[in-house]
Order: sequence, then C-alpha cells, then structure tokens
Amino acid sequence: MLTAAAYILSLPSLALAQNTITIYGSTMTLPEFLQGLVTAGAKWIGALCTTLFLVGAFWMVINAGKEERAKQGRTIMTNAFIGLAIVLLSYAIIRTIFYIIF
Repeated sequence: MLTAAAYILSLPSLALAQNTITIYGSTMTLPEFLQGLVTAGAKWIGALCTTLFLVGAFWMVINAGKEERAKQGRTIMTNAFIGLAIVLLSYAIIRTIFYIIF
C-alpha cells in the first residue's frame, strides 16, 4: 500500500502520457493509480473528520457548566459528521464512476 505522498509525488509522470506508472518499484496503470489516490484522500479526510468529532465530544464533556462551550462542541460534532457523510458519499460516487469507465 502506497502512501498519499507517493501518489502526489508521482503526478509529474502522468504528464508524460505513459500507460503505466512506476512508484517505488511498484508498477500500476492509470486507473489503479487514480483509485489509490482517491482512496488515500478519503482515508485522510475520514481520519480528520473522526478526530474533529472526538474533539467536539471532548469539548462537550469538559464544558464545566458553560453552555457556550457545550454548544461549540455540539457544532463541531455536527459539522464533522456532515463532513464525514459527504466524504463517504463522494467516495461511493467516484468508485461507481471508476467502475463504469474502467
């Protein structure tokens, strides 16, 4: 499994219109590369949304009776959940498009 940085660093090789891409000795086709790039991006954004959800929950727990801090925590949790739903939906749509095209 290649990292997101490996995918990003190999983008200049796409400009040469090659049929295959070699990254760290691993050769793959353009569809495989694009699927890996989308998967890596979805994982990073999903991890970020999960972290923000936990931060919002932490703010709600340590609000110490302050309604404003609890409200901020609730807002962070709601926005993180909406963001995660958007990421999962877009990932499903992109994978479906890749399945149809490739």
